[in-house]
Amino acid sequence: MTRRMTLAAAGSIAALGLVLTGCGSAGGGDKEALVNTLMSDLTESGAITQEQDDCVRGKLNELSVDELTALDADSDGDAELPAGLEEKVSGMLMECFTAG
Repeated sequence: MTRRMTLAAAGSIAALGLVLTGCGSAGGGDKEALVNTLMSDLTESGAITQEQDDCVRGKLNELSVDELTALDADSDGDAELPAGLEEKVSGMLMECFTAG
């Protein structure tokens, strides 16, 4: 059972990563707007469930404006993610998919 949950969480993280890299621009610098844009894209695409919404929002809010802006710029194809940011985000979000 634990292995199946881990595999399901890994699949969800992979899908979430694809959605994050496909998010639209929220405009620069406004943390709340950046988080709201990312969350809107994630929920509309079905990448996260309603139960995971609060956890994912909380994890995104832990990121700095610079990190959120980098995620947004990467999604627009304007820039690549800084070294380590993808792993940091994946690790943080994995907690949301394995909780419970």
